[in-house]
Amino acid sequence: MKSQPRDTLVAVVTSNADLAFFRDEGWYRLPDRVLGRLLNRSVLEEITTLALYQTGAVTDGVPSGIELWGEVTRIDSIYRRELFPTEADHPAANQLYHKICVERVEYLEQPILSRHSRRVAFIRTIRERLLRATDLSDLIIGSRAEEELMKELQARNLDVDRKIYMQVRDTVMEVDFGLFAEGHQIGLLCSEDGSEETNLVQEVSTAWNLLRFSPSRIENHLEECLREIMDLVEKVRTSIGVRK
Repeated sequence: MKSQPRDTLVAVVTSNADLAFFRDEGWYRLPDRVLGRLLNRSVLEEITTLALYQTGAVTDGVPSGIELWGEVTRIDSIYRRELFPTEADHPAANQLYHKICVERVEYLEQPILSRHSRRVAFIRTIRERLLRATDLSDLIIGSRAEEELMKELQARNLDVDRKIYMQVRDTVMEVDFGLFAEGHQIGLLCSEDGSEETNLVQEVSTAWNLLRFSPSRIENHLEECLREIMDLVEKVRTSIGVRK
C-alpha cells in the first residue's frame, strides 16, 4: 500500500520576531542552506501545510511546543536584503530564503508539547497527525517496522519517545526510540547491518541501555524483540527495587 505523502512541514522558530512574522503576517522564512542538508529540496513542492515549533527561547507564545499552523498558498525564493530592505547591510543580506506564505494562521485545539527535553530541527509529517497529536513524538513517521514497534510499546503503557538524543557512555547519539523507566533511559535503534547507526552501536556495544533491531527482525519476529525490550525494562526496575 502506497504511503500518504508527507504534506506537512514543522519548521522551527527561535525568536519572538520570527514568530510574529508568521502569526501576524502569515509567512515564515526557510533558509536555503538547510535544503539538501536537513531537508530534501522536494519539500518546496510537496508541502501544503506549515506549522511552527517554538523553541524554549520564544517567550511570546508556548515555549518548546507547537501551537500555530496554516495552509500553504505560495512559496517565494527571495534574498534576505529583499525580505528586509531596511537591513541591507546585514551580514546575511545576500543569503537566499524561501518565504512560505499561508492563507490563514490557526491555533491548534491544544499545543503539541514534548514530554522530554529534546532537540528539534524540522519534521516532515502529515496534516492528519498534526491535528490530532498531543505529543511531539506523535508527529514522527517512521518505517513500517518502526510504526509497528511504536504501537506495541504504547500498548504496554511504556513511557516512550521517538527520535531523541541520549547519553551512551561517552557518546551522545540519536535513538529511534527512548524508553524512560524509573529515572533511567533505554535506547532502541532500528537499523540494517552495515548502516552508520549500526557502526556507532558497535562502538558502544557494551552499553547496557542500548538495543538494536533490524527492520526485518522487527517485522518477522516482533514478539521476540518485545521480550528483549521488556526484559531490559524489568531489569532496570528490579535493579532499583521497584516491582511492577
